[in-house]
Amino acid sequence: MINDIESNYITTKTTIKPSREQFNIFSGKKFGQFWHVPAGNSYMGNFYRDAGVNYLWSDNSGTGSVPLDFETVYNKAYDADYWCFKVGFNGDYSRNNLINEYENYSDFKAFKTGNIIICN
Repeated sequence: MINDIESNYITTKTTIKPSREQFNIFSGKKFGQFWHVPAGNSYMGNFYRDAGVNYLWSDNSGTGSVPLDFETVYNKAYDADYWCFKVGFNGDYSRNNLINEYENYSDFKAFKTGNIIICN
């Protein structure tokens, strides 16, 4: 089973055709005082690279997560095309949930355009 998953992933990765337009993506969200973004060599950083998108923290050589303050994330990601994050939420998770958690999320371009990928 795991070998099938790996084989399918590698096949998919090698068949991705580069887009003419390069999309910027950022990940994670604020939790307490910090926003934890996946480092560039984390499994999520590699996933974004394999998908052919420009992950904004791909230049970070770490393999875990990087704790940042909101202002640091905002300065780098305010005009990113997409926002992707994981949640463990009982039910549907929406933009309204985000605003209820932290109203400044609405300042991101990805929030305004609805280009949010939520993995619940």
